[in-house]
Amino acid sequence: MNNKTILIDIVLVFACLLSSYVLESTTSVYSDFPRKEIMDDLNDSRIIDLSTGQVIQNRSLNSILTAALDIQRVAFFDKMNQINSTIWIGDNFLRTNEIKNISSVAFGILIDGDKDSSTGKEGVDYQLELQWINNTDSINLQKWNKLLLEYSSLGKYKILDLVQNQSGYTSFEANNNYVLLSLDMDKISVNPFYRIMFYNLVSFDDGTLGIDLTNWINIPADSFTVLTSPEEITLKKGETKTIGLQILSSSGKISAITDLYDFSNYTSLDIALMNKDDNLTNSTIGGSTTEPVQIEISAPRDAKIGTYTIPITANISFGSNFPSNFIDFNNEYPIFIDTKGYEIKNGNFTVDVIEPPTFQEELKNFWAAYGSMISLIGAGFAGGLSSLFFEHIKERRDRKSKK
Repeated sequence: MNNKTILIDIVLVFACLLSSYVLESTTSVYSDFPRKEIMDDLNDSRIIDLSTGQVIQNRSLNSILTAALDIQRVAFFDKMNQINSTIWIGDNFLRTNEIKNISSVAFGILIDGDKDSSTGKEGVDYQLELQWINNTDSINLQKWNKLLLEYSSLGKYKILDLVQNQSGYTSFEANNNYVLLSLDMDKISVNPFYRIMFYNLVSFDDGTLGIDLTNWINIPADSFTVLTSPEEITLKKGETKTIGLQILSSSGKISAITDLYDFSNYTSLDIALMNKDDNLTNSTIGGSTTEPVQIEISAPRDAKIGTYTIPITANISFGSNFPSNFIDFNNEYPIFIDTKGYEIKNGNFTVDVIEPPTFQEELKNFWAAYGSMISLIGAGFAGGLSSLFFEHIKERRDRKSKK
C-alpha cells in the first residue's frame, strides 16, 4: 500500500467521522411526548366582518354550522418527530344550507418555535394548514390541500411543503366529526420549549370570516403544584380551619381554577369547598378565579392522628390572546380575540392531625403567652397599692403632729 492510498483512506475515515458528527449535532433537541388532550371552550366561535373588523353578534346562523365551526377537543402526541393531532368539531357543515355560501374552509396549527413575539409573524414562526376550496360545480370535501409555511418578522412567508388534492384528512359522520393534522417536525426547527395553537377558519362569500381557536399550548406541558395558606396545615382533633388553595404552574403563573371536585370520598377528614357567600358546596366554583379558593377542613374528635394526603382534581382554565394581526384583515384597527381552554390537573396537599393538648399543657401555653404581661400588670397594681398605703400612713402622721 503506497502513501497515496493511505492518505485517501485517512480522508475517507475523516469524512465519515465528520458526517457522523454533523448528523448527530443536527439531531432535534426536542423529544417525543405522550398523548395529550385539551378541552376548548364550547360555542366560542366568532363571525368577523373583514371590512370593519367587528365581531358580528346578531348574524342568524344555522345551528349545525355554528356547531361545525366549534372546536371541542384536540388530542395530539409526538412520536419520532411527528406531531399527530385530531381536532374534534361539533357537527358536519355539509349538512347545512350555508355550504353554498362558503368559499373556503381551513384547519391548522400555528407554531411559536421560541416563545418570542418578535420573531416570525406576530410570534408565529410556522403554520400548517389544511385547505378546502369550494368548487361550485362539484362540492367535494374529500379533497384538501396541505400547506406548511415559514414566516419572517417582516410578515413574509416561505412555502416549505405543499400537497394538493389529497384525501383521508377528515371524517364527517353523525356525531363523529374530526380532522387529522400531521406535522413533520424534521421540516421545521423549534427550541426545546415552544408552543402551538389549533384553529378553524371558514370564509363566507359575503366577506365575513368564521373563526375558532384553542389557547396557546406549551410544549413540554407545564407541571403544577398545589399551594396552601398556611403552607403547613395542622389540626387538633375536633378542630376546624379554613385554608386558601391555589394552583401554581412551572412557568410561575397562578392558574385559574374553574372546578374543584368533591373531596368527600378521599379521606376521613371533613373537607368542603366554600363559595363567596360562605355557604358550603361540593360541586363547582362557578367561573374561573386565580384568587385562593377557600376550603374548610375539620378533624373529627375520633380522627386518627397522623399525616393525611388530600388529592386534588381541578379543572384549570387557560386564556390566550390570538395574534390578530396575523390575519390580513381589511381594516386599520386591531382585532382582539381571546381564547380559553381547559385541562384536568391532579395534585395533593397534606394535613397533620394531632392530639388536643391536656389541661396542664394549655395552662403552660397560656402562661408562656401571657405570663409576662400578667406579671407586668400585677407589678404595676402592687406598686400602686403600696403607694396608696404609704400615702395613707403619711397623712395620719401629719394629722397627729398638728394636734
